[in-house]
Amino acid sequence: MLESDHYINLNSHTNIATQEKFYDELSELLTTIEEITKLEVCIHPSENTRILPEAGIEHLPHSFFSHFGDFCRLIKANRTGCGCEGYDSRTMVKKSAEIGKPFVNICHAGLGEVVFPIYGYNNLHVATVFIGQAITDEIDKKGFPEIICRVRKLGVDEEKLQVAYHQLPRLSKERLLQIGKMADLAVKGLGTLLDFESFEYQLMLNQYPAIRRTLRLIDNSSGNISEAEIAKKLNLHQSYLSRLFKKVMKCNFQTYMIKRKIIQAKTM
Repeated sequence: MLESDHYINLNSHTNIATQEKFYDELSELLTTIEEITKLEVCIHPSENTRILPEAGIEHLPHSFFSHFGDFCRLIKANRTGCGCEGYDSRTMVKKSAEIGKPFVNICHAGLGEVVFPIYGYNNLHVATVFIGQAITDEIDKKGFPEIICRVRKLGVDEEKLQVAYHQLPRLSKERLLQIGKMADLAVKGLGTLLDFESFEYQLMLNQYPAIRRTLRLIDNSSGNISEAEIAKKLNLHQSYLSRLFKKVMKCNFQTYMIKRKIIQAKTM
């Protein structure tokens, strides 16, 4: 897990107001999709951003963190206590990153949904969007007995589940995919509001703890420390630290220190 340290990303143009605007716009977009399609929208962070407190997904309303329709609630409230066993957040988030575009999925309970990934700066997989659940033509032909075969082991209330099943919208796979493609394009249009470079920056710091320690030493010294002194404290060769610093911070040590002083001066 990442530590609680917060360092300035000198290369990022992201600011709090911009992030808030992005998530306000995203929330409004997802709500509009729900109103137009009569389907539920939920969003799960990727493995990349799950560990980052700056990922921002938590700024969305809680209603987008899961499917809360009657059918899904009955499945998740089964007597086994297993819910959906993290099927969406674990299996489908990974699959969406591999596919890289909208696709129709049949969930573990047998219903249709369209899934697509959200990418940020430098093609970083930020999150995955799920729009569903619906009864596709193929599911409709098999009917409710097919659904029960899939979920009976969970010990659900079959009578209540059947009522919830017949209340679900019926859409073809083609229509679901069209909805996913339109939603994907709309989300990409919002992407210009937010620079996800801060995500990559935090991931790099997590991957290279020597640079996290370097930045901590700089902060603790109020910026009055040399690269050679830091290398000695970390028991690293200075040339290695220099290369690693430039790789993570996208500038050399001296440039970072100059930019840092400029930012501090403007802040004061």
